[in-house]
Amino acid sequence: MFLNTQYLENSIDFLFPDYYFISNYSLQQNFLIFFSISFFALSIKLVQDWVLHNHYEKEHIEQRLQALKSQINPHFLFNSLNVIYSLSIGKNQQVSDAVLQLSDILRYVIYDTDRLTLISKEIELIKNYIAFEKNRHSKKENILFETFLDEDSSIHPMLFLPLVENSFKHGLMSSIENPFIKIVLTKKKRLVHFYIENKFDKNNTFTKKVYGGVGIANVKKNLEIIYPDQYEFQKQINKEIYSVSLKINLN
Repeated sequence: MFLNTQYLENSIDFLFPDYYFISNYSLQQNFLIFFSISFFALSIKLVQDWVLHNHYEKEHIEQRLQALKSQINPHFLFNSLNVIYSLSIGKNQQVSDAVLQLSDILRYVIYDTDRLTLISKEIELIKNYIAFEKNRHSKKENILFETFLDEDSSIHPMLFLPLVENSFKHGLMSSIENPFIKIVLTKKKRLVHFYIENKFDKNNTFTKKVYGGVGIANVKKNLEIIYPDQYEFQKQINKEIYSVSLKINLN
């Protein structure tokens, strides 16, 4: 447009002085048309990209959840647990309690992880998991779980349990002397801080691999998807103590 209005028209007038050419638009009008169309096209493209990005992101999360759920038939599972629970009533209270704890954990994981949940629900899930795990660990006094919430808030589910599970797998190993697990979950204003530490065998190559493997990587991937630029994840090994600190800004 610029070359047309500045050079081409002048050149034509010079080459063909006997002809009269009519230019439909001035330079200013051409630029106005150009930028109007460009702005309109760019707006459409940005809206389209935004819609597609949100659609694919939601679809990706739903596919992951569906893949997890499809591995098991929930109704069959809960019916089976009810049968086991009914058989254990009056015979072994510890077994009955364990079945109920497992049932609560699985019900939460299968049915309540496709939407935002309350932090208090996540706390209840962790407590159920700890209670269930205590059934197979004799050193119960070495498990500590503390919570400090100024008020309840909504959060994406299943961000803390994988970290707790990792600690139980490798923090209460029988080969470790004086094992322990310490978990602290706090929320002040809009900042959630989850801290967990446990003793581990630093000479165990399998333990090292797991602590740096898929479980931790999946937690970080989920955080990057649902809380981009709103979280701080740190893991640290200090002698025989392994710790993870996760901070999430709910703003």
